[in-house]
Amino acid sequence: MSEAPRATFRKAERLCSRTVIKDLLATGRAVNEAPFRLIGKVMTLESPVPAQIAFAVPKRFLPRAVDRNRTRRRMREASRVLLPLLGV
Repeated sequence: MSEAPRATFRKAERLCSRTVIKDLLATGRAVNEAPFRLIGKVMTLESPVPAQIAFAVPKRFLPRAVDRNRTRRRMREASRVLLPLLGV
Protein backbone atom coordinates (compact mmCIF):
# COMPACT_ATOMS: atom_id res chain seq x y z
CA MET A 1 0.00 0.00 0.00
CA SER A 2 1.61 3.25 -1.13
CA GLU A 3 1.10 6.44 0.78
CA ALA A 4 0.11 9.69 -0.88
CA PRO A 5 2.86 12.33 -0.85
CA ARG A 6 2.65 14.74 2.06
CA ALA A 7 1.07 18.04 1.13
CA THR A 8 3.55 20.37 2.82
CA PHE A 9 5.12 23.72 1.98
CA ARG A 10 8.56 22.36 1.10
CA LYS A 11 11.83 24.29 1.08
CA ALA A 12 12.03 24.05 -2.74
CA GLU A 13 8.67 25.86 -2.99
CA ARG A 14 9.90 28.82 -0.93
CA LEU A 15 11.35 31.83 -2.67
CA CYS A 16 14.42 32.54 -0.52
CA SER A 17 17.09 34.10 -2.74
CA ARG A 18 17.60 37.83 -2.14
CA THR A 19 18.72 38.41 -5.72
CA VAL A 20 15.65 36.66 -7.16
CA ILE A 21 13.34 38.59 -4.81
CA LYS A 22 14.98 41.92 -5.78
CA ASP A 23 14.62 41.04 -9.47
CA LEU A 24 10.99 40.07 -8.91
CA LEU A 25 10.22 43.34 -7.13
CA ALA A 26 11.97 45.37 -9.83
CA THR A 27 10.56 43.71 -12.95
CA GLY A 28 7.54 41.66 -11.85
CA ARG A 29 3.91 42.54 -12.49
CA ALA A 30 1.84 43.45 -9.44
CA VAL A 31 -1.80 43.21 -8.40
CA ASN A 32 -2.75 45.28 -5.34
CA GLU A 33 -5.75 44.60 -3.14
CA ALA A 34 -5.07 45.82 0.40
CA PRO A 35 -3.73 44.27 2.55
CA PHE A 36 -2.49 41.84 -0.14
CA ARG A 37 -0.09 42.54 -2.97
CA LEU A 38 0.67 39.81 -5.46
CA ILE A 39 3.82 40.15 -7.57
CA GLY A 40 4.58 37.58 -10.20
CA LYS A 41 7.02 36.89 -12.98
CA VAL A 42 7.57 33.95 -15.28
CA MET A 43 11.13 32.69 -14.90
CA THR A 44 13.11 29.48 -15.10
CA LEU A 45 13.84 27.64 -11.87
CA GLU A 46 16.74 25.38 -10.99
CA SER A 47 14.49 23.33 -8.72
CA PRO A 48 12.01 20.72 -10.00
CA VAL A 49 8.98 22.51 -8.52
CA PRO A 50 6.76 24.49 -10.92
CA ALA A 51 6.44 27.60 -8.72
CA GLN A 52 8.10 29.32 -5.79
CA ILE A 53 6.29 31.59 -3.35
CA ALA A 54 7.33 34.11 -0.70
CA PHE A 55 4.97 35.70 1.80
CA ALA A 56 5.34 39.05 3.53
CA VAL A 57 2.75 40.73 5.72
CA PRO A 58 3.41 44.41 6.46
CA LYS A 59 3.08 45.91 9.91
CA ARG A 60 1.15 48.78 8.36
CA PHE A 61 -2.01 46.70 7.86
CA LEU A 62 -1.62 44.26 10.75
CA PRO A 63 0.29 45.92 13.59
CA ARG A 64 0.21 42.91 15.94
CA ALA A 65 2.77 40.17 15.29
CA VAL A 66 0.24 37.49 16.23
CA ASP A 67 -2.06 38.64 13.43
CA ARG A 68 0.78 38.84 10.89
CA ASN A 69 1.94 35.32 11.76
CA ARG A 70 -1.60 33.96 11.53
CA THR A 71 -2.07 35.62 8.12
CA ARG A 72 1.20 34.15 6.81
CA ARG A 73 0.25 30.72 8.13
CA ARG A 74 -3.13 30.89 6.41
CA MET A 75 -1.61 32.04 3.12
CA ARG A 76 0.87 29.15 3.20
CA GLU A 77 -1.96 26.71 3.90
CA ALA A 78 -4.11 28.13 1.09
CA SER A 79 -1.26 27.88 -1.40
CA ARG A 80 -0.41 24.37 -0.22
CA VAL A 81 -3.98 23.19 -0.74
CA LEU A 82 -4.96 25.16 -3.85
CA LEU A 83 -1.87 25.08 -6.08
CA PRO A 84 -2.03 21.30 -6.69
CA LEU A 85 -5.73 21.66 -7.57
CA LEU A 86 -4.87 24.37 -10.12
CA GLY A 87 -2.23 22.17 -11.71
CA VAL A 88 0.69 24.37 -10.66
